[in-house]
Amino acid sequence: MKHSVINKLIEISIWGLILFGVSLSLCNCGKTTNNNQNNLYVYGDSISYGLSSPSWPKIIASRLNMNMIQNSHGGTSVFDSNAQGDLPQYSILMNATWESTAIVVWAPGVNDAILHGSDPTYQAQYQQGLIDVFTRLKQAKVKVYIGTPNHNANESRFVANSIVDQYATINRTVAAQFGFKLINFNQEFIPIWDQSLSYDQEFNTTTGTTLDGIHPNVYGYQLMAQYFLQNM
Repeated sequence: MKHSVINKLIEISIWGLILFGVSLSLCNCGKTTNNNQNNLYVYGDSISYGLSSPSWPKIIASRLNMNMIQNSHGGTSVFDSNAQGDLPQYSILMNATWESTAIVVWAPGVNDAILHGSDPTYQAQYQQGLIDVFTRLKQAKVKVYIGTPNHNANESRFVANSIVDQYATINRTVAAQFGFKLINFNQEFIPIWDQSLSYDQEFNTTTGTTLDGIHPNVYGYQLMAQYFLQNM
C-alpha cells in the first residue's frame, strides 16, 4: 500500500514537471528572447523608402531573410524634417538602439543636395553629422553599409548631379575614416528616364529605371538591390 502511494506521488510529480515545462515553453517564461534579431535597419529618404514596390531595401531584406525596419521618410534629410513632421535622419539614428546581429544601412543625401545645394556651412554641418552618426554606429559594433546618393535623370526639376556628387564625396570620405563598407550608388547607378514611356508599378521593361527622373521604378530598384548584394 505504501509503495503504491509513493509511486502515485512520483507519477503526479512527473506529470507536474511535464506540464510546467509545456507552460514554460508556451509563455517563454524564464528565458530571454530578442524580438529584434536579424533586423535590417534602413535610414534614408524617399528613394530608400520606395515609391515603387518592392523598394531596394525590401528586396535586400527578403534575399537575406531579415526583417526590414524602415526609418526612411520622403522629404527628410540628415537635418531636415518633412511636412508630415517626420524627424530628420540624424535625430532618428542618434536615438536608436540595435541588436548585435543587426545590419544598418545609411543612405540619405539626395534631399540634402536638393534643399541646401552647395552651401558650405550646411555641408560642414552635414559632414559633422555623419561623423556623429558613424561614431554611434561604431560604438554599437553592428554591421554597417553606407550608400552614396544617386544621380537623377531630370536635373532641371530636381538638382544638378554635380551638387549630388559633393554630398556623395562627403559620404565616401567619412565612411573610409570609419572603415565602413561603401555602396557607391552615386557612380554605379545612373537613372535612365524615358519621357515617352508611362511608368507605374507594373513597369517591366529595361528601357528606363525611374518613375520621374529621380525615384527608381520596379526595375530600377531591382538593379540597386542587385548592386548592393554584389558589393556587401
